[in-house]
Amino acid sequence: MKPIEALASIIGILQAILGFSAIIISDLIYYNPSFFRAREILKITSSYVPLYILLLSMIGSFSIISGLLILYEWLIPKKG
Repeated sequence: MKPIEALASIIGILQAILGFSAIIISDLIYYNPSFFRAREILKITSSYVPLYILLLSMIGSFSIISGLLILYEWLIPKKG
């Protein structure tokens, strides 16, 4: 594996992990479980919860898609 392919793989994996983390944080903000009070830690009022969930879900989705596309582009051999 060439160094540029290794770097692209690392970046793609990290970007996908960050996307999954953003979606998990949005779930924690929405459900606000007793073992991890995300709303109190981040000082989010109830009126702003939908906004945070929307933003984190969009950022997470785009990050996951982008990370997977980076992996696909660099790891799938090109024909021709």
